[in-house]
Amino acid sequence: MTQKSTRCQGIGFDSYLPRFGGLLSGLQPHLQTIWRRPQIKLSRHQSIEFPQPNSNDVLVGAYHPPVRAGRPLVLMLHGLPGDMNKDLIVWGAHTFLRRGYAVLRLNMRGAGEQAGTTEELYHAGRTSDIHTVIRQLVEQNLCPDGIVLVGYSFGANIALKLLGERDNSGKPIVDPCVRGAAASCTL
Repeated sequence: MTQKSTRCQGIGFDSYLPRFGGLLSGLQPHLQTIWRRPQIKLSRHQSIEFPQPNSNDVLVGAYHPPVRAGRPLVLMLHGLPGDMNKDLIVWGAHTFLRRGYAVLRLNMRGAGEQAGTTEELYHAGRTSDIHTVIRQLVEQNLCPDGIVLVGYSFGANIALKLLGERDNSGKPIVDPCVRGAAASCTL
């Protein structure tokens, strides 16, 4: 085993796992699931509620304002099971905040503190919740420079499905303020 740590470059995520060589090299991805990452303390956030139409359900998000103007809001979507406080979401938020982006860590319907309290649950086809959140973000002027969706695992599925949805004439139904997305199923 070599003790050298590696850093993943790009917009992304720091990896502080030691690199293994030889026969142990195949263990690297699996160790990431059990290796305890250093705890991150995020900057103060504002809790925002997003009431959902046709039900009493409310999605809750942690909004971190931008450090620099001219950057899109990063809307982070967690996996299943998960919530906005899972390590991947917190580390991802930390990475974007360090680069000056506004970040919204969103709990999907029935996740986090709302677990067991909602009339309905989120599922792989439920993009209507995210459409509603995006519409409310635009109405509250929290994304003047657009939105970029970042989804992990199940959240990646939701982000990609949302981007691919079309109306009957074949036009995208996603709000034009959505500038792009990043989807990850493994880290």
